[in-house]
Amino acid sequence: SDLTGEALAELIRDGGFAAHVRRMRSRYRIARDLLAELLPRASGGLLRVTVPDQGLSLLALLPEDWPPGTAARIRAAAGIEGWLLSETRLVQQGPDGFVLGFSGHSLPALRRAAERLGEAVRAADDYDAALGRGELSVEQGRDATARLGRLSRQLGRLDITGPAGARAVVGGVTTPVPARRHVAPGEHRVELLHAAGQRAHSDVRVGAGSAVSV
Repeated sequence: SDLTGEALAELIRDGGFAAHVRRMRSRYRIARDLLAELLPRASGGLLRVTVPDQGLSLLALLPEDWPPGTAARIRAAAGIEGWLLSETRLVQQGPDGFVLGFSGHSLPALRRAAERLGEAVRAADDYDAALGRGELSVEQGRDATARLGRLSRQLGRLDITGPAGARAVVGGVTTPVPARRHVAPGEHRVELLHAAGQRAHSDVRVGAGSAVSV
């Protein structure tokens, strides 16, 4: 309408529209960078994030050889909304992953969602821990063993030891030692935090289906 057009023209003339664009651009950049930093760390390096120069969403890719259906199960376990890459493709090729929007959400909400998604991706550690505690029924144990076996063929494992009271940090995730951490194949930094306050680190490379003692 003429009234709407005049109001918009006045907003542009007075510089209000340009100020709004600058403000929102800065807000969205902060949200984008938060997700780009948190997702690889929360997932133990399993999610590879593609950071866009423009737009209001980013891609978080799973490892290339993870089986079909894994992304859908992770999305359901994490309780997040968003497209899967496989849902947008006419031809199913390349790694699956998540199309994650970062506009219209508060930073705390984005942080919580990123942490839930990372935890769901790191399910191999959860299966391993549940089996180690012996809390599962026979049927649950079989299912967890089968799932862990499939994941273990695609991931590497870090077997971390240290003095009593020490903690290990891998990919931003801290766990007491001794610890077993499943990670994406490749190079990882393992930082050891001693109870007395000393810190040490090792850079290790692990392949799919293999384990490295640290």
